[in-house]
Amino acid sequence: MVELIGLTNRSSYCFVQVKTTIKKVKPNAKTLKVGIKKVDIDRMVGYPGPTYIVGIDENAETAYIISANKTVSKDLPSIPLSYPLDGTNLAKLWKEVDDYWKRQNLALKNSVFSI
Repeated sequence: MVELIGLTNRSSYCFVQVKTTIKKVKPNAKTLKVGIKKVDIDRMVGYPGPTYIVGIDENAETAYIISANKTVSKDLPSIPLSYPLDGTNLAKLWKEVDDYWKRQNLALKNSVFSI
């Protein structure tokens, strides 16, 4: 669970599974071979909040992120290199998670235990 920092009046968080590899990534590669099981993705889809998978290329010391927001039909052997977890995408991630929690009305207004 990762909580956003910089918020003052509420909490926003997301769930992240991190996978790493030390396998060399070829110069023209379009994916990072980290291997994600279908059952893990399907379970993440049920988490109460935004969920992501981060793949780490240990050799290059780089990270890539994908959303785990829908079930899949099979294991994923790799993730695309489309979304490096750089400053630009980190800001987009922060905004996406913050926007998700802004849309939620999580206040318990009609509790049977209200005073």
